[in-house]
Amino acid sequence: MFKHFGGLEVTHTKLALIGQRVENEFIGVRSGIMDQMACALSQRNTALLIDCLTLETSMVSIPEDVTVVIMDMAQDES
Repeated sequence: MFKHFGGLEVTHTKLALIGQRVENEFIGVRSGIMDQMACALSQRNTALLIDCLTLETSMVSIPEDVTVVIMDMAQDES
């Protein structure tokens, strides 16, 4: 969106880092980088592998016959 409307050359990883900083410094949420990286870099029919120390990422295709189940155990992280 920043690239399209503002003409800014910002990488998806940089956008994720900006999002994390906003959450940490302005909203007061102590978040890591995983959620922001997933939002910025995920692609349809792929799994996103993230090294949270180096911020290196890679995409892995998910075969059509594979079902991915995501569960939220609703546990407080504090």
